Amino acid sequence: YLQGYSFATTVISCISNFILIYVLAVTHLPHVGPYRYLLLTFAIVDVLISLVHFGLVPAIHMTEFGYIYFGYRFLHAETGIGVWASLVWVLLFYQTFVLLAFHYVYRFVMMCSPTWLSWMKVRPWRNWLIVTIIADFIFVGGIMLACFLGLIPIEVSRKAFAPVLMDVYHIDLFAQNKPGYLGIAYWVRNRSSKNNITTLWTMVINKDGLKEWIPRTVLVILWVILLFFTTAAIIVWCMLQIIWSFKKSWEKPEVFDEITHYVKVPFSTTISPASKKQQRQLFTTLLWQV
Repeated sequence: YLQGYSFATTVISCISNFILIYVLAVTHLPHVGPYRYLLLTFAIVDVLISLVHFGLVPAIHMTEFGYIYFGYRFLHAETGIGVWASLVWVLLFYQTFVLLAFHYVYRFVMMCSPTWLSWMKVRPWRNWLIVTIIADFIFVGGIMLACFLGLIPIEVSRKAFAPVLMDVYHIDLFAQNKPGYLGIAYWVRNRSSKNNITTLWTMVINKDGLKEWIPRTVLVILWVILLFFTTAAIIVWCMLQIIWSFKKSWEKPEVFDEITHYVKVPFSTTISPASKKQQRQLFTTLLWQV
């Protein structure tokens, strides 16, 4: 059932995104401009994610002490193959966060024309490309670094998740090939049997059987959360700025700034009504995409 569901969603995703790619390739609307290439990039990444998803069939299992992520199709492969297959999926998956935030930044710059970002329009192709590469390197690079520091299989996490996966999925993490996965445990503790023999649940390090946090993995997951909410904050901030710009379009067409002595021209007077309508449609589409 899981593989059938993955196949169906992959087909739907590929067809819909290829239609978008075709439309972008054969239509040339001047007022869309470079935005077509941002849409094209998003569509290509979506296709790649769908294909990798079908090839991997990823699953994630949450526990009280952490979570583990693995690919069903790579459970019989060697550790390194399973790990790298999982890392490829993570790399593509988190690209969507960067691209979605970039959509909002682009709409914000084009619709609000902030003076502090006016340099973006001097040489748009070069500047947008540089900003994209830097943002992608920081965000996705940070996620991948977190994976290498805290989610690569080690004996601690393998022992922690082995009984869980065997009980729930009948997956043996201690099989001869030692399946690869990405997993992180935030804390560990001892549990004792009736015969007073300490048995490993997550890791035997606390003689009192109390919960003990693992500093490194806690810092790693906090770093991932920080990166994720950074993109979310960028999206929300740009969204509010765009909404405020739309709101200003209903006010007086010109506002004199007493401090800078410049006349501020709102969004509505800088573009034609047709383009303004299209910008609203694109912004509404972004809201749905979130």
